[in-house]
Amino acid sequence: MEPHAGTTATPQEIVGILPAAGYATRLHSAGLVGSKELVEVDGRSTLEHAIARLRLGGATDVRVVTRPEKGDVVIRALAAGATVIEGRPPTAAASVALGVADLTEDQVVLIDFPDMVWEPEDGFRPVLAALVGPASGPDVSFGCFEVDEPERGDVVELDGSGRVVGIEVKPSNPRSNLVWGCAATTVGVLDGLAGFEHVGDLFTAHLPRLHLVGRRLPGRLLDIGTPEALASLETREQAHLPSPEHRERSRPPGGN
Repeated sequence: MEPHAGTTATPQEIVGILPAAGYATRLHSAGLVGSKELVEVDGRSTLEHAIARLRLGGATDVRVVTRPEKGDVVIRALAAGATVIEGRPPTAAASVALGVADLTEDQVVLIDFPDMVWEPEDGFRPVLAALVGPASGPDVSFGCFEVDEPERGDVVELDGSGRVVGIEVKPSNPRSNLVWGCAATTVGVLDGLAGFEHVGDLFTAHLPRLHLVGRRLPGRLLDIGTPEALASLETREQAHLPSPEHRERSRPPGGN
């Protein structure tokens, strides 16, 4: 579970975390070949979009947490200059927990998801500024987006000051069309995260004691993590699925 590349971050650095250890079983049954993180949107894989967003947000160490058998993700992440941390975490929340396991409690981390594309690409900047700018800042700062199908994500409710007053993970009857797509926080806030299924479950469980804020970002959020979302892309030219030949070329020696 040691990083492939990069160094352990100091408290002055900002670390970006991308959980990419999922099996994407539903997407493969819907025709996806290869890892979902390598679906191409606007000429780049969703993984590369996420790495670029984290770097623009100030992350000097971008960590991709994935399984050893996802050789295509490992190769693409290393080629993009990211640190790869291998393991078999059972959930997205456990993946993030693994990615921050060697960091100090006061370390600032940016959390993003490699099966999402969102705009503006520098949207982490106002999200991070909300966390570290005030003398007594919040525990977590979210980047929030208005979407057509909020029930697929983590729905947030904001008051007039931008404070989060409600958060629900994939609700059947969402009370808002606003979802969070990225977050800035410190490692100490994430204590106990590995015991949850979704990252948002931790924030929901501890909402009464946490100070959460949301910053509305003006661009689109495209989530290709479900068969319905993948099918909703307008054309194959907008989302080029990796071919079987590409997957074989990407497989490392001895990979599964």
